[in-house]
Amino acid sequence: MAILNPAIPGDQPQTPFHDLDHYLSIPRVSGLTLSPDGSRLVTTVSTLNGKGTEFATALWELDPAGQRHARRITRSAKGEAGAAFAANGDVYFTSARPDPDSPDEDPVNALWLLPADGGEARVVLNRPGGVARVLTARGADAAFVTAEVLAGSTDEEDDARRRKARKDNKVSAILHSEYPVRYWDADLGPGQPRIFAVEPGEDRGPGKPTTVDAAAPLVLRNLTPGAGPRLREAETVASPDGRTIYTSLTKPLARADSRSVLVAVDVESGSMTVLLDHEGMSYFPGPVSPDGRTLVVVSESDSTPRQAPEVKLHLLDVTNPADGTARLQPLAHDWDRWAKPAAWLPDGSAILATADDDGASPLFRISVPASAAEVSVSRVTQDAAAYTDVVVSPDGRAAYALRSSYAFPPEAVRIDLATGETTRLPAPAERPVCPGSLQRIAATARDGSRVPAYLALPGEASAGSPAPLLLWIHGAGRWDRGTRGRGAGTPGSSPPAAMRCCCRIPHCPPATARPTSSGDGAPGGKPPLRT
Repeated sequence: MAILNPAIPGDQPQTPFHDLDHYLSIPRVSGLTLSPDGSRLVTTVSTLNGKGTEFATALWELDPAGQRHARRITRSAKGEAGAAFAANGDVYFTSARPDPDSPDEDPVNALWLLPADGGEARVVLNRPGGVARVLTARGADAAFVTAEVLAGSTDEEDDARRRKARKDNKVSAILHSEYPVRYWDADLGPGQPRIFAVEPGEDRGPGKPTTVDAAAPLVLRNLTPGAGPRLREAETVASPDGRTIYTSLTKPLARADSRSVLVAVDVESGSMTVLLDHEGMSYFPGPVSPDGRTLVVVSESDSTPRQAPEVKLHLLDVTNPADGTARLQPLAHDWDRWAKPAAWLPDGSAILATADDDGASPLFRISVPASAAEVSVSRVTQDAAAYTDVVVSPDGRAAYALRSSYAFPPEAVRIDLATGETTRLPAPAERPVCPGSLQRIAATARDGSRVPAYLALPGEASAGSPAPLLLWIHGAGRWDRGTRGRGAGTPGSSPPAAMRCCCRIPHCPPATARPTSSGDGAPGGKPPLRT
């Protein structure tokens, strides 16, 4: 990424951070999924299109052993995303690229399949409303998708007729009957999310001669027809045997408030059972244990103008959810962190989770009570980086994750769970070279609190050529329970070292008590800076 031709200084910038166009062109890596046999990793890479006007995504395959180079496995102008492995190693993904078998239809986000043994990807499911996300069971041949339907649609055919009528009559109006009507910068509606089971359709019977790869079309079965708008922004997981879906469901409250309840959806019958619904608390599903008997649950208490939410982990026995006796078992409640559960170890002895810790988001191992005399939390990774999208190898010896920091954007790594050693896997793009250096420093406040910070030093600064000092205060904490995005060193934020000055960047002290919320009631507000 350095200057390509030293004889032509203007040919290339010294680093991508010296030129805005080059900076925006840094490839962005997101998402990570592992094949059932542990031999293939797939991630998504976003790059600028040829005109430099928008980003296009593609799927890349990585070698978990770190021996083979990364290789691109999809390519189109519309891009591909949301990869998920089927039990036989096929890769499902979503894309709005045109269907070769229906070139005259308007392209929508459809479900595609890339065979495990190679070959071209093909459309396996297409619907007028598109497909938002694909989800597969870890230990069974079962796949599910989330997709939107128009309110009042009775089935897929009715939904298609309604959408055609809106299109033919050029209707773009949206009827809102309840709050909310907008999420961040996007209007909600007219569609409402549903969870569907993906099932083989009826064989069309003898027809014209065709090739050996011809298969019966896939069809959707709506598992949540009466959900209304309650599945917007829901967190959803599938049991390893594919028989149960666990999802959060928004429950509307008075004065435009809401909270999330936890429900179980029986795939065979489509019946929905409320597992957890307590006043003042929201519940979200985490990973399901390998034997399918225990669900990790994340609870979050309601925030108030004076109290920030408390985020806790629990274990829930789901062997008989229909009996209505959903009982929670606390997990590591003495641990003063907002943990995000990632995966179970294959033997069920522990759970891997990430949590913000002193400016980083390391990977932690949390033992479960059934396999240990007492619950223990141990840090696995020791570097000052943020880890996301954690998956575990079938033998339980290694984990794979995306690692990022202030020094580099997300990259795939292998983590030795016995030693905590991390190894960078061959990546789709090289690390961008950051100018200058970044040093970790700390100060002590008057009340004794440690205030950690980073000192960014320009490369040309020296005792004979000092640089001015800029104090950059980013605030205390994040309310989104993670160091994603700006805080994780992704290409969405320029590193301070790119500036021609020294920057001292304070961080919130690792207090034993969680910060209170701001006066307007926003969770995770910023307390006054103490100096």
